Amino acid sequence: EPVAEHVASLKGMVDRLPGVELVQAAIGEKDTWGAEIQVFGTAARDALLRAVAPAKRSRLEEQLVYILNMSCLGSVHPLLPQICCNIAQEFNVEVKVESRAADVWTWSRLQNSCNFRGCEVLVVDTEGYDAQILRSLIEHCRWYQNDWPRLIQFETMG
Repeated sequence: EPVAEHVASLKGMVDRLPGVELVQAAIGEKDTWGAEIQVFGTAARDALLRAVAPAKRSRLEEQLVYILNMSCLGSVHPLLPQICCNIAQEFNVEVKVESRAADVWTWSRLQNSCNFRGCEVLVVDTEGYDAQILRSLIEHCRWYQNDWPRLIQFETMG
């Protein structure tokens, strides 16, 4: 997970799970430090919730929870502009996405840094970066044939 507050929110739970490691990084084809990521963060969410009437907060929060998970490397999520426009029309507030820096790790770096070999199931839900993750996995598994996942699951938006 490349978004700091998402990592922080999971830390307490993950610390109690044996053999689980939490990494603040995206996965891609090349190791990159300080790649640009477009994020709608929790501080921005909280500010928007305070800006609307109490009677509208729960409805707005439902929509904002969805976009909290739409961070993307390099550009905004393709669905985000329309969602932001809908929120602006309904609640008279402007959703602002901020640019942050995030590290990108290859599959090899992830495995080496976290000291694991392969996985049974790989779930990919990466807002358009699925192919980059697969290419990184393929490159790694060319050298380490036993590291292939048994199953790869992709998000299909439905």
